[in-house]
Amino acid sequence: MQIKHYYSPHAVGEASGEAMIFKLGVGQLLDEIRQSILQSHLIISNTPTVTKGKGITGIPNLAGGLNDGLAASLRSLGWGPLKAPGAQGAGARLDWYKTLPSGISFGPERIGVGVEVQFGNNFQFNADLQRLNEAILQGSIVAGVCIVASDRLRIYKADRGAYFSQEKQKLDRHLALLLGSGVARMPGYVLIGIEHDEFGFSDAKVGKGQFHLAAPIFDPVRGVLGPIGYEYFGENI
Repeated sequence: MQIKHYYSPHAVGEASGEAMIFKLGVGQLLDEIRQSILQSHLIISNTPTVTKGKGITGIPNLAGGLNDGLAASLRSLGWGPLKAPGAQGAGARLDWYKTLPSGISFGPERIGVGVEVQFGNNFQFNADLQRLNEAILQGSIVAGVCIVASDRLRIYKADRGAYFSQEKQKLDRHLALLLGSGVARMPGYVLIGIEHDEFGFSDAKVGKGQFHLAAPIFDPVRGVLGPIGYEYFGENI
């Protein structure tokens, strides 16, 4: 897959989320996220699904396949869910979370990065930002990474799905509201919009969009940062 859009805003008087990640020595975690995206391979049919009376409804199961593919790659690198600070339900978690030794004698022993993946309903994106912000304030992570579809890939997903330009506006509003309220600490974010590698397949016969995703599985014990195996999601096409 491609990283088509990349945005890490600067808060007034503070560094961006990306800068904080590297400044505090956990740039490896951001690179693991990038490699999980870049070493995945996504082929989609060149027309989205069109349902009579409903218009474009997207390629079936594409959002779920993207979630499953990134989950397989991140899990192989030691990432896992984190219960959100103050959450009552077991399901109220950050999607993905990982820490590294901080190397700071006067600070926490470990510092981490949180990831929220949102390929479904765009209305959930504000909740994603809030969960990441709470984890930053609680000290579980130093910055949050949000992964959504690119502006072009959104055409091939379900209606009302999250996509980069729309979520960028929400992120900017979120930070503006925090700044206007006079918060003591502004959270740092990285927003990534991913896109398919290429078009393929003819859906003229099957009558619906199709996709094929190969997701890399990494071996962190051996230090391998290339794919050593693949998992496939979606229909066998």
